[in-house]
Amino acid sequence: MIIEFTVGNYKSIRQKQTLSLQAAPIVSKDPEVDERNVFIAPGGLKLLKSVAIFGPNASGKSNLLKALTRMLLFVDKSFQNEDEVKQFDRFSLDMECEKMPAHFEMVFITNCNRYRYGFEITEDRVSAEWLFGPAKTNEVEYFTRLGDQIKINKARFKEGAELPPDKTKSSTLFLNVVDAFNGPIAAEVKSFLKSSIRVNAGTNDHTFRNNTVRMMEVEDWRRQIAELMRSADMGIEDIDHISLDTPEGKSSKILGTFKKVKNEPAGSPPSFFDFEDFESEGTKKFFSYSGTIINSLLLGTDLVVDELDSRLHPSLTRKIVELFNSKELNPNNAQLIFVAHDINLLDPALLRRDQIYFTEKNMDGETSLYSLINIGGVRNDVSYEKEYMKGKYGALPYLANFNVHPHEPNQENR
Repeated sequence: MIIEFTVGNYKSIRQKQTLSLQAAPIVSKDPEVDERNVFIAPGGLKLLKSVAIFGPNASGKSNLLKALTRMLLFVDKSFQNEDEVKQFDRFSLDMECEKMPAHFEMVFITNCNRYRYGFEITEDRVSAEWLFGPAKTNEVEYFTRLGDQIKINKARFKEGAELPPDKTKSSTLFLNVVDAFNGPIAAEVKSFLKSSIRVNAGTNDHTFRNNTVRMMEVEDWRRQIAELMRSADMGIEDIDHISLDTPEGKSSKILGTFKKVKNEPAGSPPSFFDFEDFESEGTKKFFSYSGTIINSLLLGTDLVVDELDSRLHPSLTRKIVELFNSKELNPNNAQLIFVAHDINLLDPALLRRDQIYFTEKNMDGETSLYSLINIGGVRNDVSYEKEYMKGKYGALPYLANFNVHPHEPNQENR
């Protein structure tokens, strides 16, 4: 479970910005909102089940999720591919930032242990790296790396101290090297970062869809996915898949059955249709996400989604958020981090103030991230939606009058 994520000098994010899932000491107007949306993690820490990020187009919402994706990919891929270190886009509107490192850090809990892990990347190398782990009070340093120098706490991180110093290349994370030599702590940290967070930081849902299709090969999973589709009121009675042999190899075709049509004779066999040909983009998106949603709720893992509300009805988007906030349906405390434009979600009956974040850019093109909890004077019984649209929380686009008069180009301008 994620406690917080910090990024700096990456894309439009110049100064370090932190997304926190630690619950603030606040009280909602409806006590049930606090009861549902907050859970107690190992060690007694109160965490949030969901966090929403709002803001204008091009304000940096997606860049925050891309930063999280880039961190996870680097942990996963850098040991096998040395070129991964070159895939970090630093803040480009200040020449000084091009020379400074990009910064990434995550605080999280896995197997009841709290860790703080992070690194910094310059143009072609890992310039810094650190890991802090659990202690009786606060945290203790396991290792810190600065350039080629690695300082290791031998009492706490013996597995790292036993490695030859020349095993870590400048383009590789020390964490990955220790994991490759079967270090149990490094393996625990890397396993969380690699397997416990699922991110869709763009409009491409193929990864989530492929996961759902694989899950449908197990009958019990298929039934759960079909039930979720039925609950979404999309007119689908059941859903299945068949495997096809193609010149490219095995592939799966998704088949669905509609609800019973009017005047259909009793006992009529179901009429299957090709899901991809007949269904709307919104239905296909919800299907793509359904397997990952079910898996996340079952395992208590983290789901991170950009543009969660795109192509979905507002009521359906709200239901997804309610699903993660539920005590009964999310007993393992899976977490949902999502970007949205649907301001109907700015509802104190759905989200606490500390669950609502905003992004905006200043005149220098820098993204800032802040929570509604950081804005003074916000009562817990007002309409967050109306107050936001009045401009009281910032993070609104500055739109000029659209004085565009369409006309044919002049002949000389053709």
